[in-house]
Order: sequence, then structure tokens, then C-alpha cells
Amino acid sequence: MISAKDFRESFSGSFFSRLFTLSVLISAIWLPITPKGMGYPIGFMVIFWLFTPKSFSRDKGLAVLLFSAIYLFHLVAMLYTEDVDRGIRDLGQKASLFIFPLVFGTVLEEYLPKRKLLFDLFLLGLIFSVGISILDSFIKYSESGLVTDFFMSEFSYSHHPSYLALFLNFGLSILLIENLKDRKKPKGWGVVLTISVFLVLGVIYSASKMGFIHFLFLIGFVLTYWLVRQSLNSSRVAFILSLGVLFTTLFFANPTAKNRIFHSVEVIKNEKVAASEDETGSTVARLTTWELTIDEIFRHPLGVGTGDIQDVLDQRYRKEGFDLLAEKGLNPHNVFLQVSLAQGVVAMSVFLLSLFFAFWKTWKRKDWIYAFFLLSVVIHFMVESMLEKQSGVIFFAMINAYLYFKEE
Repeated sequence: MISAKDFRESFSGSFFSRLFTLSVLISAIWLPITPKGMGYPIGFMVIFWLFTPKSFSRDKGLAVLLFSAIYLFHLVAMLYTEDVDRGIRDLGQKASLFIFPLVFGTVLEEYLPKRKLLFDLFLLGLIFSVGISILDSFIKYSESGLVTDFFMSEFSYSHHPSYLALFLNFGLSILLIENLKDRKKPKGWGVVLTISVFLVLGVIYSASKMGFIHFLFLIGFVLTYWLVRQSLNSSRVAFILSLGVLFTTLFFANPTAKNRIFHSVEVIKNEKVAASEDETGSTVARLTTWELTIDEIFRHPLGVGTGDIQDVLDQRYRKEGFDLLAEKGLNPHNVFLQVSLAQGVVAMSVFLLSLFFAFWKTWKRKDWIYAFFLLSVVIHFMVESMLEKQSGVIFFAMINAYLYFKEE
């Protein structure tokens, strides 16, 4: 895992260059623990970046422009928004979408920390986050006696459960793809297996439906990776099977997790079940908001403005008789629909282009960990308005820019 050699090789150059690298590493370990206070390491990173040597090229400039374009569209949409205060708050919350591509895309690559070190620190932050969540749940359980204190929002003390599950599955991909790619002897897998089990526990306790689907996708992705690399052997099969058995056992032993998945399937398959479900139920609410948001997009193809999307949706909810959804201020739960309605179809198209551009880069490099990251966020983009929360914004902006501009 983390070694002194990795630290030494990641720090070079002037005093400010080293501080820049340090601030990036602090951001990596801080992110999975809590979004609160993330502005401090990011702010220091920007300050130190100003005094760190830069590198400019046409290819990097194009990437910076494409990745930050979504933020520039947010700025343009401020010209026709009515709720300026909300729009300004939105711009502040999403500033990372502009900051990370600009900073990582212009600094000399050698001052971005080595992938192994940044990944290991991200994993360390995840371990700490899950440990604190378990401890917090035990404390609440000792006071209430409710088993539900171990699941969903009661378990995830600082992140939305879906985002925590996303972080955990990405952490597992680091372990299974990065940390095992050069290990042929089973004796080197002990630490990786122990950490993997710990992270799987976090996925189960977060009880996120997308988190469970994401884990199954991870297993298939890793098996494909090992097959393509011709490195699938009995040890790796035993490793992945042990994680699968652990996940399956814990899933069926967890009534909260099991019921959420099975009920969602019934809602999608059976209209009668959907009709009888409370309108704020997770699955029913998503289906409702998607339908209404799509209709509003046809009415406003250029977008309603950066600060006005929630007002437009709340008015539509009340018009259709979904007062509870309006009271909760439910967003579209889909990044592509969110951008289309707020900033317009053109903005959404450019955002999709930036994702295709990143996918093309992963294909060209054969960068499996970057490919898994992109597929993971796209999956979550389809069921969560992931860029409406600091946790999702910083994770996507930072990791996407880092993996693009820092090659293996």
C-alpha cells in the first residue's frame, strides 16, 4: 500500500510545487470522509497552482475546454435566470467543474501525484469513512435499539448513501484492478482481501439500490479485465468468488437492502403496485419526475436558467397534483435531464461530447481504471442528479480531470 518511496517520487520541484502536490493528496483523502471543508484543500491547491510551472498544448487545451464547458453553460444560463440568488449558490457549489480541469490540465504532469499514491490515500479515506459510519451507527443503536440505525442515511453519516456506495465501488475497483494487476502470488492478496471485505460491508450498509447494481457491474468488469489481460487464474477466481459470496450472503441477510431491490422491481413491472405506492417513494418518484422533466424540456429546449429549474418543477408537480414532491423540492434524479432543463439541450449535448471524448481517451490508452470510473458515473448520472451535491460534483470533477491528465 502506501510507501515512503511513493511519497518521495510524487514530490519534486519548488516549494510551491510540493505544496500543490500535497494539497491534491489532502483532497483525495478528505473527499471520501466528508464534503464539509473540502473548500480549504481545493483553495490552497489553486493558490499553489498559481506559482507552479505550467504546460500548455492544443490537445490539453481542448480537454480543458470540453471538461469545463458544462460550467461555462451554467454561467451563460445565469443571463436568463430569474432566481439569481439560487443561481449564484449553484455556481459556487459547482465551481469544481471548472477548477479541476483548468488546474490539472495546465500544470506540469510531473507535479500531479503518482496514481498509486493518490489511490491509496483515497482508499485510506474510505476506510476511515466506513469505520466512522459503523461506530456512529453502533452509538445510535445503543441509544435507540433500532437496527435501522445501521442502514441507508443512518449509516452514511456525511454522504448521501448513493454517493458513498459509488465511492466504495470505485475503491474496490482500485483494489481489484490497480493493486492486483501485478500480483501473481496469493500471499500478496491478504491486505487487499481484508480491505475489500470492509468496503463490501460499507456497500451493504449504505443500502443503495444503485450501489448494489454497481457492485455486480464491478464484478463483471473486473472479470473481463482479467480475461483480456490473460491473467485470470484460480487465485483470482477464488478471490472474486469470495467477495461475491460475501456480498450475496450479506444482501439476503439484510432485509432493508433486499426489500428495496425487490420492491423496485415490482413497481417497474406492476402498474398497480406503482399506483398504490406513496408518490414520494424512491422508484415511483423517479419515474414521475423523469416523465414531467422530459415534458418540460420540450417546452424549454434552451433551458429555464441556472437558478430556476426547481421552481419550474415544483410548479409542474403542483399542477399535476403531486404536492408532496413539490414540498420535498425533488430534482430530476438524472444529470442529463437536469442539465437539459436548466441549461438547455445544447449544453447537455456538449456535456455528452465531453464524456465521449474521455471514453475515446481511455480506449486509446487502454486505461481500465479510467474506463470503469466513467462508466460508473454515467450509470449514476442516469438515476441521480449527482452534480447537485458537493460530494458528487467534487468526486466527478477531480477524479475525471486527474485520470485524464495523469497517465499511468
